[in-house]
Amino acid sequence: MKKTAIELAVFAAGGQSALAKKLGLNHQVVQSWVSKNRVPADRVLAVEAAVNDYVSRYELRPDVYGPFPTEQMLKKMLRDLRKTKK
Repeated sequence: MKKTAIELAVFAAGGQSALAKKLGLNHQVVQSWVSKNRVPADRVLAVEAAVNDYVSRYELRPDVYGPFPTEQMLKKMLRDLRKTKK
């Protein structure tokens, strides 16, 4: 069975307690996320950082951050960014 994004984050962190500790939370909070298969939107970036991008924001909450950017999307984002800096 394929692991969910939060399960992969827990694995990358070394377990639920380890992830909770990295985030400064109680392990029951992470346990709740795993059981609900949902990380609150305001915690996604912290989880992503805690696992050194092993699991991305796009995987954790595609409903908030959209799909994982493709190379074409990244090139467009860079072009747009360069335009705004001129």
